[in-house]
Amino acid sequence: TDPTTDPTTDPTSDPTSDPTAEPSAATTPDATTTTELDDDGYEQCATAELISGIKLNIQRNSDEQMIRIMMAGPNAAWFGYGFGSEVMTGAYGVTVEGADATSFGIRERALDSSDGPGASLEASGSTSVISDGESMLAILERPYSSTNGGFDFTDFMTCSIDNINIIAAQGSTTTMEFHSIYTPRKTEDPEVLTRLSTCICDDDTSSSTSSTIEPSDGGSANNIFNVFNIVVIVFVSVYSMT
Repeated sequence: TDPTTDPTTDPTSDPTSDPTAEPSAATTPDATTTTELDDDGYEQCATAELISGIKLNIQRNSDEQMIRIMMAGPNAAWFGYGFGSEVMTGAYGVTVEGADATSFGIRERALDSSDGPGASLEASGSTSVISDGESMLAILERPYSSTNGGFDFTDFMTCSIDNINIIAAQGSTTTMEFHSIYTPRKTEDPEVLTRLSTCICDDDTSSSTSSTIEPSDGGSANNIFNVFNIVVIVFVSVYSMT
């Protein structure tokens, strides 16, 4: 019969309840994801893992004189790093903490062991924390030199010095209280964060004379951050590292 252009009120076929194609399941990006950082001017400059599973990555934007501090770890308890001192007192602390596992945020402090944990500092830049329920990634972007009394990274980021003292700690609860794991004070050979040899300056004539921290597991501290897209905010799992 000839086709009709009028709509029919009696369709000849019922919609199927058994579709032939199944929708694909959503996947959570992990360390095998090939997503790269957006071209936002940041480059990787230093990595560390003073406590197993608590990873630190430092990036810089030389044109804007900005530093990106990235820390990854479990969301079962608070953790953080201190900069500029081999002991707690006098260090600039950047910690990930919250009232519970659903409210983690980044705090900055002038650490003080005699009046722990120390004085809270105003936020020096933009922050974000991304969690998948088991692990989390925390990011602080701030100027090399902040106005809140925090550590001045200018000499480190501009290659005037090759390394800085750092400490690390992890708690047993989500709120920052007594640390259950920490880096003990060393009277000799204290922990330092060393600028990577690939993170150079135009007039870099410095040569490292201090001990160098290399990332463990063949550079696994690097991988977790390299697969993170800072603009799209894609979370990568800490514990899928190889």
